[in-house]
Amino acid sequence: MVPEICLPALGRKTVHAVSALDRGVHESIVEYSDYHRFGTIAMALRRIDGENIPGALAEAGVFEGHASRFIHRLAPERRYYLFDTFEGFDKDDLDPEVSKDNRFRNTSVEAVLHFIGDQRNLVVKKRTCTGDLCRSGI
Repeated sequence: MVPEICLPALGRKTVHAVSALDRGVHESIVEYSDYHRFGTIAMALRRIDGENIPGALAEAGVFEGHASRFIHRLAPERRYYLFDTFEGFDKDDLDPEVSKDNRFRNTSVEAVLHFIGDQRNLVVKKRTCTGDLCRSGI
């Protein structure tokens, strides 16, 4: 018998039992340094699936694709949008007192897709933003 965790249904007053994470999911969480973050994501995806909630998934700020790969492995049948500049922060997006920020530059669309592996249902949206106005690069 699989242990269950009781959670209130999304937007409803009933309670649903959600199976605890299986060994495969647990082992894929362990490969990351933030067990609670990835465990929470896994439980949310399990609940969405258990309640038959339709729709796509999206991630804003992909960087190297660690969360993207994890999420896509758990829900490969869902369309999954990946939003990022894949080039780090643009100078125009930095605070005025910051002249340069090299974080998040060591990535690319190609590197992220290679890291994720299975590319079924992935939709990459390379975006650049200036202030409140974002425009699509793809």
